[in-house]
Amino acid sequence: MQTLWHDLRYGFRILLKRPGFAAVAALTLALGIGANTAIFSVIDAVLLRPLPYPESDRLVMLWSTMRSQGIPTSGSALPDYREWRDRSRSFEGLAGFYYGDFNLAGAGVEPERAQGARVTANLFQVLGVRPALGRGFLPEEEQFGRHHVVLLSHALWQRRYGGDRQIVGRGISVGGETYTVVGVMPEGTAFFDNQPAVELWTPISFAPGDNMDSRNNYFVYLVGRLKEGVTVEQAQADVSAVARQLQQESKEGPAFGGLVVPLHEQLVGDVRTILLVLLGAVAFVLLVACVNVANLLLARASAREREFAIRTSLGASRPRIVRLET
Repeated sequence: MQTLWHDLRYGFRILLKRPGFAAVAALTLALGIGANTAIFSVIDAVLLRPLPYPESDRLVMLWSTMRSQGIPTSGSALPDYREWRDRSRSFEGLAGFYYGDFNLAGAGVEPERAQGARVTANLFQVLGVRPALGRGFLPEEEQFGRHHVVLLSHALWQRRYGGDRQIVGRGISVGGETYTVVGVMPEGTAFFDNQPAVELWTPISFAPGDNMDSRNNYFVYLVGRLKEGVTVEQAQADVSAVARQLQQESKEGPAFGGLVVPLHEQLVGDVRTILLVLLGAVAFVLLVACVNVANLLLARASAREREFAIRTSLGASRPRIVRLET
């Protein structure tokens, strides 16, 4: 330990005598390490860290496919969603949603336009998220006429309603109609990739005979939770079989199929390849930085050959000379 302490003191004195060398070496390594740290932090957040839902590895997206029309993936029609939900045996739960803007108004507050989503009553149950205040939607609230209920995000609740805990059960103006607030979601609740950031949710509901509730409109995004032990491949075979059954039973709408994609893979998309390429690039930068610092050390060691020769003649061991070189 005493020898090591002497070596450290000597190295510190050498650095003080040659501050330019020390600064260049530190800056070179800092650039390489900093770039790698930044990219790895992004990769950890996007690729490695699980989604903020319980057992998120069981969550998948279900897309309709119409390859005969050149459409590899699209949203689904509500009738198809209900058939997949009721007939498939691979899902613990299957839910749907689509985005929309909502106009909020009220006495004493400025009107504002908020980003929201219309969802099936079981969506948050499928995701494994419960409201922090109040309750979620009930199945009967998907019925037209009983759909005037709303869930608020924590941010909207704080910003517009001052965090009033008595907001549950109160009516608010949404799109010129009165909706009853049934709950407030937990702070920081992620709604998929948060692009766009959703601030309120209402049930999906259409009047009887509305064309939106037909196989002529493919606009609903479907998310499902696989049953315990069911693989994505098994779920894919299941939904494909249901799609074939539907085609045989009804000629309404275009021919379609189903595509099951893990939710994490869906949200990451093509970013995975880009991030891995960037990681390889910055790793190469770090390698170049290490090589440059090694060259500086070799050049510095060459300039100290006379010193090392004197130390050797005085009896310094080879390991100690190597430590002095570095």
